Amino acid sequence: MRLQSKKIIRFFSELNEAEKEYLQIHNNLFNAINALILNLELSKEDVMKEFNVHETSYEAFIKGALDYDIGIISTINYLNSVLEERKFKNSQQKIKIG
Repeated sequence: MRLQSKKIIRFFSELNEAEKEYLQIHNNLFNAINALILNLELSKEDVMKEFNVHETSYEAFIKGALDYDIGIISTINYLNSVLEERKFKNSQQKIKIG
């Protein structure tokens, strides 16, 4: 697979400010979702359940090829709190042991 950097640069140069902002927000949500999948070790089934994604849309969802709505943002926030709670509990266990 070849990277066509000129094509990408042309794409970015043609975006207006609103489109650039949308792209940045969309990319941040995409990264947040994938980080949660990795850090919480979510299975395909977990992702579909937590984010209310149908199996036919799963691949597009994890590749960032769908629009993310307020429900997805809410789920990201909820799962981030779950992750932080796990980290806190793990740190408390380490303190008790050591």
